[in-house]
Amino acid sequence: MKTDKVIDGVLIKATQPEKGQPYEWPSGVIKIGDYAFACWYKFNQPFNIPEGVTSIGTHAFSNWESFNQSFSIPENVTKIGEGAFYDWNSFNQPFSIPSGVIKIGNYAFAYWESFNQSFSISSSVASIGDYAFFDWKSFNQPFSIPSGVAKIGESAFSCWNKFKQPNSRRTKATSKWLRIDNWVFAGCYSGTLEQLRERLDSGESTLKREKAWEIISKPF
Repeated sequence: MKTDKVIDGVLIKATQPEKGQPYEWPSGVIKIGDYAFACWYKFNQPFNIPEGVTSIGTHAFSNWESFNQSFSIPENVTKIGEGAFYDWNSFNQPFSIPSGVIKIGNYAFAYWESFNQSFSISSSVASIGDYAFFDWKSFNQPFSIPSGVAKIGESAFSCWNKFKQPNSRRTKATSKWLRIDNWVFAGCYSGTLEQLRERLDSGESTLKREKAWEIISKPF
């Protein structure tokens, strides 16, 4: 029996359909609440979020471990909450962050272990949270970080083990370093190339780190 709960435009709890059946949205949904669709482990039916939705809550769609269908986020969405699409480890369809999104929460798209399709982040995004795209271990497609991004949290792009594109470099000091465009991800560290140089100059330089710097800082 369908028991979806919508309060003041917020979908509080969605009812998982029977196996093999699509999900039918209730009317009037503007925001998707925390954990509203969480732990639909076996769900793998066509699914799209309505155009009227503007916000996706914490862990709203986390642990969709079997889901691998064409999927998009509406242009009206401005915020993607922490862990919103966490652990979609079967998902492998083309995907992009739409132009309305300004902030991507911590762990929002972490553990997309199978994902290796075209992917882009909109130029509207200004902030990317900790571990936001952590453990995309299969991903190796053309990808750039938009110039409007001002802040990237720790380990946001860690464990991109197969990523090797013309705008990237890899090396290792005490931890693995990955450069994408002008951003460097080293262990838990995330920052621009200039910020990393300042950090080394402030007293964190070591012989291993300087050798790594020589490799990571070379022009593309």
